[in-house]
Amino acid sequence: MRRIPSLLIACALPAACAVAFVGCERTLPPLGEAVLVVDTDLPVPALAGTLRVDVYRLPDDGGEPVWIESREVVREDPRDYPASFSVYSPDPARDLRVMVRLR
Repeated sequence: MRRIPSLLIACALPAACAVAFVGCERTLPPLGEAVLVVDTDLPVPALAGTLRVDVYRLPDDGGEPVWIESREVVREDPRDYPASFSVYSPDPARDLRVMVRLR
């Protein structure tokens, strides 16, 4: 049976600790996020086979909402509900108020 040289062990342990220490310092700031869960009692897929999600930004001055994005998500099986998704702010330094419309 071969023995691992003690020099290898002596170098490996500090190297592993240094990698772990450096890796832990670079954490990204958390993004503001809201998780939305959607459920329905309509018959699927007859009336609720597709979920349309429209996202609007709400201006700080109380003006009209500004459209950001729309998506259509196919949900043809009743087991696809409840559906969940999240909305988040891409800029952690700035607050973002949104309105989500589901159809």
